[in-house]
Amino acid sequence: MSSYTADSTKTYTVDDFIKCSNNSLCYDAISLYDKDGDTLSISYNLINDYLPLIKEKAVTVVLDDDEYNKYLYKPKLLAYDVYKNTELYYVILLLNNVCSVKEFDFRKLNMLKIDDMQTILSSIANSESKTIYENRVNCGM
Repeated sequence: MSSYTADSTKTYTVDDFIKCSNNSLCYDAISLYDKDGDTLSISYNLINDYLPLIKEKAVTVVLDDDEYNKYLYKPKLLAYDVYKNTELYYVILLLNNVCSVKEFDFRKLNMLKIDDMQTILSSIANSESKTIYENRVNCGM
């Protein structure tokens, strides 16, 4: 892991931001499921309940021309490059007040530093552990 540390008072390039990342995030750990017969699907992600806290921790990332073209309408690729987890594109969309990849057209965007993402997801998972557990038991997981 890199020793690079992000400073929340500055603006970042994508390259700066990627230097902060590692692979320990898990989106479905804070998701609630529905079961329909043998089919399980995510019905709700608890990130939505914590969005104000998440937005407070966001920093501004500025994309250069190449990065803009690379990530235009591709927040999943950005999530993979930064967080090594495509499923976290949803957080990027929420932080930028859009709900579709078709709206993902930014030169400046809001992102969470990798450490903040880890802390927030862990805190949500811990705070909601009873709800998550009961949901999984009810779904036969």
